[in-house]
Order: sequence, then structure tokens, then C-alpha cells
Amino acid sequence: LQRVALLGAQLRELETADPGPTYFHTGLHGAAALAASSTENPAAVVENLLWPGHLNVLAGAPKIGKTFLVVAVMHALARGERPWPGSPTCPFGRVLLLSNDDTGAEITRRFRILDPTDTRWSTAHTIVGKELEPLPLDRGGLLAVERALEAAREAEKPYAGVVIDPISLFMPDGADIDRERDARP
Repeated sequence: LQRVALLGAQLRELETADPGPTYFHTGLHGAAALAASSTENPAAVVENLLWPGHLNVLAGAPKIGKTFLVVAVMHALARGERPWPGSPTCPFGRVLLLSNDDTGAEITRRFRILDPTDTRWSTAHTIVGKELEPLPLDRGGLLAVERALEAAREAEKPYAGVVIDPISLFMPDGADIDRERDARP
């Protein structure tokens, strides 16, 4: 506590010694910090896992079940159920899945494995497999995704999320998934 008080005193001393702005005046503090923190976060698509407006990256070695996990979550969204035992129930939602790794038929077979008798997923999601040659996520590709999302909203059937599998195959030439400016949501 004494260190915090000392740092505060040092910041105030800098403020009075130099008439130029410092972080003490320009950063969020006091009422502005409280106001910024009081806005409610949007409801999670999958509690403690996926939130709207966020880029969520599922990474791992090849063939360990990343796509199958995503399909299980999509299946739960289509049914408004739990993606796995003990997890919270998902709200009903639609998902747009763009895959440059699997065909639409390969992905739909994974849905059937999860529950061969339930076909609600077939109308709750849109699957664009590699056979349809999805666009790269350059300016034109992002505009196409944006138009699809807007059309779904206008039809009152909005998507709860967009899955890009794998994102590395959608990156435009020269883009790097490890550079933040190239991988913004």
C-alpha cells in the first residue's frame, strides 16, 4: 500500500513539474474507469468458452479432434443443449462454418456421429466445405462473410458465430496468423 501511495505521489509530482499531458490525465481513472467497467459484457455463446465479437483460436496438433470439438459445440447450439456432460447449456444459435480442410459431406458425417437420429443441425447451420473453395479472408472475402451475416440478420435468423477451419488456410498471401494486425476479428 505504501508503494502505491509513493507511485501516486511520484505521478502527481511529474504532473506539476511538466505542463505536458501524462497518463495520469489521459488514462482511464476515477469515474471514467468506473463507467467503462460498468457496461455489461454480451452473453457468452458457450459459457466460459466463446463470446460474441471475439476471436477464439483452438490450436493443437493435427488429428487430435479440434474440428470434432467445434462440431460438438455447433451441434449443442443447434439443439440448445450441453456440448459435453457437466458443461452449461448453450443457447440456441446458428453457426456459419467455413472449412478449407474438410468437405461439407465430411463435416456433416461428424454431426451424424454425435446423434444419428437428430437432424436439427441441418437447418441450424450453414456449412461451406473446401469443395466450394471458400474465399480467402482478404478484403473481398471479409465483405462476403459480412454480407452473409447481414443477410441472416435481415432474415431474422442471425448466426451466433462463425467458424473458420483452419484459419491459416484462409489467410491472404503474405498474412501471418501470429501478427495481431493480420488476425483481428
